[in-house]
Amino acid sequence: MTSKKIVAPVAVRSDAEISEDLLNAWKMDPHVPEERLQVRVQKGQLTLSGTVNWNAQRDAAEPCAKRIKDVHGITNKIDVEPTVSATESW
Repeated sequence: MTSKKIVAPVAVRSDAEISEDLLNAWKMDPHVPEERLQVRVQKGQLTLSGTVNWNAQRDAAEPCAKRIKDVHGITNKIDVEPTVSATESW
């Protein structure tokens, strides 16, 4: 008598679910200006884009993405463009 092992299919979350989770994670992180960022998800591969003022903001966005379930890779294309106000002096 041979025994057959039944394996339940692994539920893989949709790209839309992954995207929604990341957008929510960004909203919860005070270092991430989520209103200035976008994410594109294709089969668990994330591409982060947008423009921020500081490297720390760019760097804070990626760890949020790494914590999302079913993310298989991240490309960080977030640009940093510092702004200087008229009241700042050199």
